[in-house]
Amino acid sequence: MTWQKTADVSDGAVTSFLSSSKKLETAPLDLASVLYSESGWYANAWNKKGGASGIFQAMPATLAGLGFSPSAASPADRSAEFRTLTVEQQIPWAEKYYRS
Repeated sequence: MTWQKTADVSDGAVTSFLSSSKKLETAPLDLASVLYSESGWYANAWNKKGGASGIFQAMPATLAGLGFSPSAASPADRSAEFRTLTVEQQIPWAEKYYRS
């Protein structure tokens, strides 16, 4: 599989993604397609209507359920902080989400 790199998809992100795909026992192209349809693979993707954020469009409550609880006090702040993470940093959270 060849990867077209963008500013959001670094070499580290690809390595992390392939590792997660293997752990989830899913074809990389299948998982990549889901992430692309959710966010276009943009770490800062945000659905203003529902608050979904990041590469897998996690809702604020989902982020809390996954254990993502940075300094953010409110759900909106939690989503905003999640969007500051890189694709590489968001992939483990996506893996945790899809593992369930």
